[in-house]
Amino acid sequence: MGIKNEKKCYSDFFVYLFESGCLEKQLSLICREGARNHGLLNVSKEDFFNMSVPVPSLNEQKRIAEFLLANEKELSLLKQQLALYKKQKQGLMQKLLTGEWRVK
Repeated sequence: MGIKNEKKCYSDFFVYLFESGCLEKQLSLICREGARNHGLLNVSKEDFFNMSVPVPSLNEQKRIAEFLLANEKELSLLKQQLALYKKQKQGLMQKLLTGEWRVK
């Protein structure tokens, strides 16, 4: 199942919307858990499709999704940079602790 009218909805926006957890409060009101407490939540189609989902204009949806995507990319690059700095620190500490390098 996909978006019915792509002229009104930007799919990447809805990915971020559902991943953000902003609909959890509404979902908690309509979820029914079985007696076994096995973690599976039962939501009827009718209840699910009666939920209120915030839908800004298409232009706003695109801007929000592009902003969040750019932030994800930047965060990924920063995590890579941090890993490289940690590796560099480890190498520097080894040089210092073995006495190969001395600090005055």
